[in-house]
Amino acid sequence: MLNPIIESVLEKVKKQLSTSMPSHDWEHTKRVLKLAIHIGEKEGADVEILKLASLLHDIGREEQRKSGGEVCHAEAGAKMASRILKGLDLEPEKVEEVVHCIEVHRSKSDRQRRSLEAKVLYDADKLDGIGAVGIGRAFVFAGEIGARLYDKDFDIGEVDPESDVKTAYSQFLLSSKYVRDWILTEEGRRIAEDRHHFMVDFFERFNHEVEGEL
Repeated sequence: MLNPIIESVLEKVKKQLSTSMPSHDWEHTKRVLKLAIHIGEKEGADVEILKLASLLHDIGREEQRKSGGEVCHAEAGAKMASRILKGLDLEPEKVEEVVHCIEVHRSKSDRQRRSLEAKVLYDADKLDGIGAVGIGRAFVFAGEIGARLYDKDFDIGEVDPESDVKTAYSQFLLSSKYVRDWILTEEGRRIAEDRHHFMVDFFERFNHEVEGEL
């Protein structure tokens, strides 16, 4: 049976993400939640904080999308999460910890992840961007922005990493292949290692097949 606070947050988040783009939808949030619980239990983190932070980590995505990227979804989401949690019977200290996790879960954040829970959420979110599911999400995202399946003229030296003009493979070259080096927890690194090698093998084969090679 779910904790009433977590159940209330879960229902709010499901509604909030009902119109999200498929690459960052409710299914992504559910996977991050499961990964965070798994890693958190292995690492000795506060699982209640992790559950709330995982559920709420992407609620600012729509604000970022509508602003054309001017608004940071992590910062916007942290403010939204604070308002939601302050309306529930949760200790102020836990509200602060959940908000911190959300504020710093984005790779681009230059703020220090001061708690174990923040590190676990960061890892869980990044792990959902690699491996088999990460490849799937990369292709979904490429479809969302109208990118091509493959671009043989792609030159990593000429591409702005912030640009939306990405194929799934360019996303791998620019970001995904480095994720295992960014992971902060021991259990997260164990999972990342396996997922990383799967991606490398996949894109090696993909690049042959997409050129029509047998």
